Amino acid sequence: MSHVKRLCNKNPHITSNPFVTNTPCHTSNPFVTNTPCHTLKPFVTNTPCHTSNPFVTNTPCHTSNPFVTNTQCHTSNPFVTNTPCHTPYPFVTNTPCHTSNPFVTNTPCHTSNPFVTNTPCHTSNPFVTNTQCHTSYPFVTNTPCHTLNPFVTNTPCHTSNPFVTNTPCHTPNPFVTNTPCHTSNPFVTNTQCHTSNPFVTNTPCHTSNPFVTNT
Repeated sequence: MSHVKRLCNKNPHITSNPFVTNTPCHTSNPFVTNTPCHTLKPFVTNTPCHTSNPFVTNTPCHTSNPFVTNTQCHTSNPFVTNTPCHTPYPFVTNTPCHTSNPFVTNTPCHTSNPFVTNTPCHTSNPFVTNTQCHTSYPFVTNTPCHTLNPFVTNTPCHTSNPFVTNTPCHTPNPFVTNTPCHTSNPFVTNTQCHTSNPFVTNTPCHTSNPFVTNT
Protein backbone atom coordinates (compact mmCIF):
# COMPACT_ATOMS: atom_id res chain seq x y z
CA MET A 1 0.00 0.00 0.00
CA SER A 2 2.87 2.36 0.78
CA HIS A 3 4.26 1.77 -2.68
CA VAL A 4 0.93 2.72 -4.20
CA LYS A 5 0.70 5.83 -2.03
CA ARG A 6 4.14 6.97 -3.13
CA LEU A 7 3.24 6.51 -6.76
CA CYS A 8 -0.01 8.39 -6.34
CA ASN A 9 1.55 11.23 -4.38
CA LYS A 10 4.17 11.75 -7.00
CA ASN A 11 1.69 11.85 -9.84
CA PRO A 12 0.29 15.37 -10.27
CA HIS A 13 -2.65 14.10 -12.30
CA ILE A 14 -4.31 12.09 -9.58
CA THR A 15 -7.24 13.88 -8.05
CA SER A 16 -9.34 12.91 -5.09
CA ASN A 17 -12.58 14.41 -6.24
CA PRO A 18 -15.22 11.75 -6.72
CA PHE A 19 -16.62 11.47 -10.23
CA VAL A 20 -13.34 12.64 -11.76
CA THR A 21 -11.43 10.26 -14.00
CA ASN A 22 -7.96 10.23 -12.52
CA THR A 23 -4.87 9.67 -14.53
CA PRO A 24 -3.04 7.52 -14.83
CA CYS A 25 -5.59 4.73 -14.95
CA HIS A 26 -7.91 5.55 -12.08
CA THR A 27 -11.57 6.31 -11.98
CA SER A 28 -13.73 7.61 -9.17
CA ASN A 29 -17.14 6.75 -10.41
CA PRO A 30 -18.80 4.18 -8.15
CA PHE A 31 -20.21 2.29 -11.11
CA VAL A 32 -16.93 1.72 -12.91
CA THR A 33 -14.82 -1.39 -12.58
CA ASN A 34 -11.31 -0.07 -12.21
CA THR A 35 -8.41 -1.66 -13.98
CA PRO A 36 -5.64 -1.96 -13.20
CA CYS A 37 -5.73 0.64 -10.47
CA HIS A 38 -8.04 2.10 -7.89
CA THR A 39 -11.04 4.18 -7.09
CA LEU A 40 -11.11 7.31 -5.01
CA LYS A 41 -14.60 6.89 -3.77
CA PRO A 42 -14.94 7.65 -0.07
CA PHE A 43 -14.57 4.59 2.11
CA VAL A 44 -12.28 2.88 -0.41
CA THR A 45 -8.69 2.29 0.59
CA ASN A 46 -6.83 1.87 -2.66
CA THR A 47 -4.48 -1.00 -3.03
CA PRO A 48 -3.63 -2.61 -6.34
CA CYS A 49 -6.81 -3.89 -7.95
CA HIS A 50 -8.77 -4.16 -4.70
CA THR A 51 -11.71 -2.50 -3.07
CA SER A 52 -11.79 -1.67 0.59
CA ASN A 53 -15.35 -1.11 1.36
CA PRO A 54 -16.05 -2.31 4.86
CA PHE A 55 -17.23 -5.88 4.98
CA VAL A 56 -15.59 -6.74 1.67
CA THR A 57 -12.73 -9.19 1.54
CA ASN A 58 -10.50 -7.88 -1.21
CA THR A 59 -9.14 -10.18 -3.79
CA PRO A 60 -7.59 -9.06 -7.05
CA CYS A 61 -9.49 -6.73 -9.35
CA HIS A 62 -12.76 -6.20 -7.54
CA THR A 63 -15.14 -3.31 -7.53
CA SER A 64 -16.45 -1.61 -4.44
CA ASN A 65 -19.87 -0.59 -5.59
CA PRO A 66 -22.70 -2.54 -3.97
CA PHE A 67 -24.49 -2.81 -7.30
CA VAL A 68 -21.64 -4.27 -9.30
CA THR A 69 -21.29 -7.97 -9.90
CA ASN A 70 -17.71 -8.85 -9.11
CA THR A 71 -15.82 -11.15 -11.37
CA GLN A 72 -13.57 -13.25 -10.56
CA CYS A 73 -14.02 -13.12 -6.89
CA HIS A 74 -16.15 -13.03 -3.79
CA THR A 75 -17.75 -10.56 -1.51
CA SER A 76 -17.62 -10.70 2.23
CA ASN A 77 -20.48 -8.65 3.40
CA PRO A 78 -22.16 -10.00 6.49
CA PHE A 79 -25.29 -11.98 5.79
CA VAL A 80 -24.02 -12.93 2.35
CA THR A 81 -23.13 -16.47 1.46
CA ASN A 82 -20.30 -16.07 -0.98
CA THR A 83 -19.82 -18.28 -3.95
CA PRO A 84 -17.88 -17.40 -7.09
CA CYS A 85 -18.86 -14.32 -9.11
CA HIS A 86 -21.12 -12.73 -6.55
CA THR A 87 -22.16 -9.24 -5.65
CA PRO A 88 -21.38 -7.42 -2.40
CA TYR A 89 -24.73 -6.22 -1.25
CA PRO A 90 -25.78 -7.21 2.28
CA PHE A 91 -28.68 -9.51 3.02
CA VAL A 92 -28.42 -11.30 -0.30
CA THR A 93 -27.62 -14.97 -0.61
CA ASN A 94 -25.48 -15.01 -3.70
CA THR A 95 -25.40 -17.77 -6.20
CA PRO A 96 -23.46 -17.51 -9.43
CA CYS A 97 -24.08 -14.40 -11.53
CA HIS A 98 -26.87 -12.97 -9.43
CA THR A 99 -27.91 -9.49 -8.49
CA SER A 100 -27.07 -7.74 -5.27
CA ASN A 101 -30.23 -6.00 -4.30
CA PRO A 102 -32.23 -7.05 -1.26
CA PHE A 103 -35.79 -8.13 -1.87
CA VAL A 104 -34.88 -9.52 -5.29
CA THR A 105 -35.02 -13.19 -6.07
CA ASN A 106 -31.92 -13.73 -8.10
CA THR A 107 -31.72 -15.90 -11.11
CA PRO A 108 -28.79 -15.96 -13.51
CA CYS A 109 -27.64 -12.70 -15.09
CA HIS A 110 -29.93 -10.27 -13.32
CA THR A 111 -29.81 -6.60 -12.58
CA SER A 112 -28.91 -4.96 -9.32
CA ASN A 113 -31.39 -2.16 -9.10
CA PRO A 114 -33.58 -2.33 -6.02
CA PHE A 115 -36.70 -1.55 -7.99
CA VAL A 116 -36.40 -4.08 -10.75
CA THR A 117 -37.93 -7.51 -11.04
CA ASN A 118 -35.09 -9.35 -12.66
CA THR A 119 -35.36 -11.64 -15.58
CA PRO A 120 -32.35 -12.81 -17.54
CA CYS A 121 -29.85 -10.23 -18.76
CA HIS A 122 -31.38 -6.94 -17.68
CA THR A 123 -29.75 -3.64 -16.96
CA SER A 124 -29.12 -2.20 -13.54
CA ASN A 125 -29.42 1.50 -14.11
CA PRO A 126 -32.56 2.98 -12.56
CA PHE A 127 -33.03 5.27 -15.54
CA VAL A 128 -32.63 2.68 -18.25
CA THR A 129 -35.36 0.69 -19.93
CA ASN A 130 -34.18 -2.85 -19.61
CA THR A 131 -34.22 -5.30 -22.38
CA GLN A 132 -35.67 -7.60 -22.53
CA CYS A 133 -38.96 -5.93 -21.56
CA HIS A 134 -38.54 -4.44 -18.09
CA THR A 135 -37.90 -0.95 -16.87
CA SER A 136 -36.21 -0.01 -13.66
CA TYR A 137 -37.47 3.44 -12.92
CA PRO A 138 -39.94 3.63 -10.05
CA PHE A 139 -42.38 5.87 -11.90
CA VAL A 140 -42.64 3.93 -15.14
CA THR A 141 -45.50 1.68 -16.12
CA ASN A 142 -43.82 -1.52 -17.17
CA THR A 143 -45.11 -3.62 -19.98
CA PRO A 144 -45.36 -6.49 -20.43
CA CYS A 145 -43.68 -7.18 -17.17
CA HIS A 146 -43.66 -6.04 -13.57
CA THR A 147 -43.56 -3.29 -11.06
CA LEU A 148 -40.47 -2.04 -9.37
CA ASN A 149 -41.33 -1.85 -5.75
CA PRO A 150 -39.45 -4.30 -3.54
CA PHE A 151 -42.52 -5.01 -1.47
CA VAL A 152 -44.82 -5.99 -4.31
CA THR A 153 -45.61 -9.36 -5.77
CA ASN A 154 -45.37 -8.45 -9.42
CA THR A 155 -47.79 -9.62 -12.00
CA PRO A 156 -47.83 -8.39 -15.59
CA CYS A 157 -48.46 -4.77 -16.47
CA HIS A 158 -48.29 -2.96 -13.14
CA THR A 159 -47.06 0.46 -12.19
CA SER A 160 -44.87 1.33 -9.27
CA ASN A 161 -45.79 4.86 -8.41
CA PRO A 162 -47.38 5.00 -4.97
CA PHE A 163 -49.95 7.50 -6.20
CA VAL A 164 -51.08 5.58 -9.26
CA THR A 165 -54.04 3.23 -9.35
CA ASN A 166 -52.62 0.03 -10.74
CA THR A 167 -54.58 -2.15 -13.09
CA PRO A 168 -55.21 -4.97 -13.34
CA CYS A 169 -53.34 -5.72 -10.19
CA HIS A 170 -51.94 -4.14 -7.06
CA THR A 171 -50.05 -1.28 -5.58
CA PRO A 172 -46.50 -1.33 -4.30
CA ASN A 173 -46.72 0.42 -0.99
CA PRO A 174 -45.81 -1.60 2.06
CA PHE A 175 -48.31 -1.63 4.89
CA VAL A 176 -51.23 -1.75 2.43
CA THR A 177 -53.26 -4.87 1.86
CA ASN A 178 -53.68 -4.77 -1.88
CA THR A 179 -56.78 -5.87 -3.64
CA PRO A 180 -57.36 -5.29 -7.35
CA CYS A 181 -57.06 -1.71 -8.57
CA HIS A 182 -56.18 -0.09 -5.25
CA THR A 183 -53.95 2.76 -4.28
CA SER A 184 -50.78 2.54 -2.30
CA ASN A 185 -50.74 5.38 0.13
CA PRO A 186 -50.43 4.31 3.76
CA PHE A 187 -53.04 5.64 6.14
CA VAL A 188 -55.73 5.21 3.49
CA THR A 189 -58.24 2.39 3.65
CA ASN A 190 -58.26 1.24 0.07
CA THR A 191 -61.38 0.16 -1.64
CA GLN A 192 -61.62 -0.70 -5.25
CA CYS A 193 -60.19 1.94 -7.64
CA HIS A 194 -59.68 4.74 -5.12
CA THR A 195 -57.02 7.39 -4.86
CA SER A 196 -54.18 7.34 -2.41
CA ASN A 197 -53.91 10.89 -1.25
CA PRO A 198 -55.03 11.26 2.36
CA PHE A 199 -56.66 14.59 1.58
CA VAL A 200 -58.77 13.42 -1.34
CA THR A 201 -62.29 12.06 -1.06
CA ASN A 202 -62.04 8.84 -3.01
CA THR A 203 -64.65 7.79 -5.46
CA PRO A 204 -64.14 5.06 -8.01
CA CYS A 205 -61.21 5.32 -10.40
CA HIS A 206 -59.78 8.68 -9.35
CA THR A 207 -56.31 10.09 -9.49
CA SER A 208 -54.06 10.43 -6.51
CA ASN A 209 -52.30 13.69 -7.10
CA PRO A 210 -53.39 16.27 -4.55
CA PHE A 211 -53.30 18.97 -7.21
CA VAL A 212 -55.41 17.16 -9.78
CA THR A 213 -59.17 17.31 -10.07
CA ASN A 214 -60.21 13.68 -10.17
CA THR A 215 -62.51 12.40 -12.84
